[in-house]
Amino acid sequence: MTYSKAESPCHKTGANLTLESGMEINLNEIESLLSILKGGVSSKSNGFDLLYFAEDRLCTFNDEVAVSVKYKSLITALIPFNEFYSAVKKLAKGDRVATLEMTSPDTMLLKVRRAQITFNVLHDETAEERYSIPYEQLEKAKWQSLPENFADIITSAAACTSSNRNMYMLTCVYINRHDIFGADLTAAYWAEVPENLDTMAIAKQNVKYVANTNPDKYTCTDSFYHFLNSDYDCTISVRKVNGTYPDYKKFFGVKGTVINYIPTEAKNALDIATTLIDKGDNIKVTVKEARKDTYMILQGASAKGTSHTRFPVQVDSKSFPTFCTTPEVLKKCFEQADTFIVSDTVLECTLQDGGYVISLTQE
Repeated sequence: MTYSKAESPCHKTGANLTLESGMEINLNEIESLLSILKGGVSSKSNGFDLLYFAEDRLCTFNDEVAVSVKYKSLITALIPFNEFYSAVKKLAKGDRVATLEMTSPDTMLLKVRRAQITFNVLHDETAEERYSIPYEQLEKAKWQSLPENFADIITSAAACTSSNRNMYMLTCVYINRHDIFGADLTAAYWAEVPENLDTMAIAKQNVKYVANTNPDKYTCTDSFYHFLNSDYDCTISVRKVNGTYPDYKKFFGVKGTVINYIPTEAKNALDIATTLIDKGDNIKVTVKEARKDTYMILQGASAKGTSHTRFPVQVDSKSFPTFCTTPEVLKKCFEQADTFIVSDTVLECTLQDGGYVISLTQE
């Protein structure tokens, strides 16, 4: 989920300290905060799966991604993230308010009316110092503005990136000046923005966490790209990626057959054509003339059977293409546009926030 500025869970200080009963917390609020903070938690138990209470902030850092959100707890403690997150989610199903307190230097207590969970506090000065690494570089950094729809753009770009780790740069969303790219060996997404952005490459697996904070500003330091939701003081820092990104601009602006369609009819046809196919299967696309009308025919085939449907289109030539492509590409086109262009090798569609290109699989 990407939070808008009005919806962001990072806008409250959250905690009310009472000496007698500990600190009252809103379970739904802290659950939302933890959903953002999980971006800085390792998926493996290797010492980087911790949550750090730093008096006025909550922090996570898995040595690649660091996340920090404003949260005044007046507590300094290091506890297991996943276990705390799980406890909060379970307790939030029955209660809205809980109490959080340090019952001793070694234990943190989370309790509601009828239940309580005690967490052992980890004492590790080296681990605590690690959380300051990304933010020490921000002391003299100057924040710059991001495009208003930055989260949407990088999410769309990430959908086109490669999953092949042998081509690491293609597993990243690449940002350079006015251009934002996402591509693999078959598809490419390109959006142009008015802002003049620094060169950055964000690994696909981290894009969703950056987008989740809905940042409006960024800065680049020696080791990190930093993104800030300035309204709610939520910062996510991602280690820099070095490498050379291919020039995908040359694939845009193709000349070919222009196909116009009604998006609702196209989406309904695609839904039928994908009835029997599996993930990763292609859709065969044929454009044919019948009784003075022109139709686009979508066919999906697998070991389970075939599905065949058509809908009317308009084309600007008598060159009627036949090609194969993925349902995901067609869905993207049909959802955001009513026109695309097909040449011998490329399908190009101008989306609401950029362009989309795919090299076609021929029959």
